[in-house]
Order: sequence, then C-alpha cells, then structure tokens
Amino acid sequence: MADEDTRLPSDNEVASRLEAVRDKLKVDLSDADEKLAEILDSATIPIPEDPDHAKLLELSAKADALKNKRTAQQAEAARENRIAQDSNQGLGAGISIAYTILGVPLVGGIIGVVLKNQTGNPIWVSVCGLVGMILGLIGAYFVATRTRQ
Repeated sequence: MADEDTRLPSDNEVASRLEAVRDKLKVDLSDADEKLAEILDSATIPIPEDPDHAKLLELSAKADALKNKRTAQQAEAARENRIAQDSNQGLGAGISIAYTILGVPLVGGIIGVVLKNQTGNPIWVSVCGLVGMILGLIGAYFVATRTRQ
C-alpha cells in the first residue's frame, strides 16, 4: 500500500524540473563557427605524395593520345572509303557505257549474220550493224545521264 501513498508530481513541479534540465544542457553555440574556423586554420594536415599519381597521369595522357590517334585513323579510313566508293561508282558507270557502246552493235551484227544466212542477202550485216551502232550510242547516252544523277 505504499504505492498508493506516493503522489505524482504536479504540473508546476514537472515544468520546473524540465527547466532545470534545459538550463544544464544549454550550450552556447554563438561562437562555435569562429572556434571551428580557428581550429581548421591552425590544423595543417600533410598530404602524402602518391607515387602512383604520376604514373596514373602518364597513363592517362597515353590513353588520350591513343584515343586521338584512333579517332584520326577512323576519320582517315572513312575518307578513303568515300573516295573509293566515288571511284568505284565512276568505274561502274564507265564499264556500263563501254558495254553499251560495244555490246549493242555486236548484237546487231550477230542478228545481221543470222538474217544473211536465212535470206542469203549480205546487206543485213551492214544494216543491222549500223542500227546497232546508233542504238548503242543512244543507250550509252541514257546510261551516262542515269549514272550522273
């Protein structure tokens, strides 16, 4: 029954005890920034030299140089590919024109020979050859204008 006899502190007593604890815990932080700045100014921490730092910088410089060299090589290879592609296009167009100029009259001449053998008249070789030459030149003109675009 001793528990029943103990009374709880009043609100005023609790408030006064809390104020007393606050006063004890109160810290003056107004000059803390100044003290911290003084400590940091007075403290010098030596930074040890890293022997691998120079090697790291050297390797980094070499890597950058190799990267630049590779980029230049890729640009040069791309330029050479463009030049080769343009050259091959021109070569292909020239071969197409040459085949047209030579092939169509040859086909005309072969047709003339076949007609000569069928009819026995030798004029077919000359006529078909001449028509083949004209058609070959016209065809070469069209191939040249098409490949120019």
